[in-house]
Amino acid sequence: MVEKFVAGNGGTLIAAFTEIESGRKTERDRPELMRALARCRRKRAVLVIARLDRLARNVALIARLMEARVEFVAADLPMANRLTVHFLAAVAEYEADLLSARRAAVTETMYRLGKPLGTRGRTPEQIREMRRLADIARAAQHERFVQATMPVIHDLRRQGITGYKAIAKALTAQGIPTASGRGRWYIDTVKKLIKAHEPDYQPPRAPLRRELLLKMIAARRAAVQRLANERALRWAQILEELALKGIEADQEIARAFTSRGVQRPYGGRWTTEGVRRLRERLSVIAPAQHRRRLNERTNPIMPRQA
Repeated sequence: MVEKFVAGNGGTLIAAFTEIESGRKTERDRPELMRALARCRRKRAVLVIARLDRLARNVALIARLMEARVEFVAADLPMANRLTVHFLAAVAEYEADLLSARRAAVTETMYRLGKPLGTRGRTPEQIREMRRLADIARAAQHERFVQATMPVIHDLRRQGITGYKAIAKALTAQGIPTASGRGRWYIDTVKKLIKAHEPDYQPPRAPLRRELLLKMIAARRAAVQRLANERALRWAQILEELALKGIEADQEIARAFTSRGVQRPYGGRWTTEGVRRLRERLSVIAPAQHRRRLNERTNPIMPRQA
């Protein structure tokens, strides 16, 4: 019905979602409907429903769907407007209430007649069979949940959202309900779901995290070295002035720096070790004349004897 409606209106069917849940359930128990709404929001598409009464038998849910800003149309009633949709949803909700009341009346009648309800009056074999059928029903419900959720996770992974935490945030943002019907996903929830069906899946570790940390450390060291080189070049001018005055001994230079108030990077008084380190740095970064002066000081040329 949906395919014929889309083809008849010149549209394109992007995706198809099939849900067998009751229309009385809320959006938490309608995973396929939530997937369809999320896809329509991403693609800015129109949601086409085969039958309006299958969309919801809950007026509050219809109102929330209208507030979700997702345009939808029913294939069996394409001309329905907001008033008509609310009215039909109210009628469907009333019919569902009548059906529930009839079932409650039948249950009460069976109880009065003495017919067994639940496990009361059942034999152990019957109880085991009921539990087996309940396990099968729970497994089928879980399988429907997995079939509705795993494609969404695969779409997120194709978009580059591969980490458990990122997937949990994306599922919560899209309003995809969890297995318990809650709307908030956690890392452990996503991890258990993926590991149960893809045991070999390993989210790619953030290789850039270590590389980024190393780059940050290297950039910090480079900045520190640059500042140290700039200070050394400023102090090289003072060394030149002292050299012109004949002050070239490390101890004398240290006293001269201290008397002039030249502050060391980490404070304190100048020492011969500090001056020696300054000369070593200047031998690497300073111009050629500073390197030549350092070489002359460390390897003095002895005057030739007559």
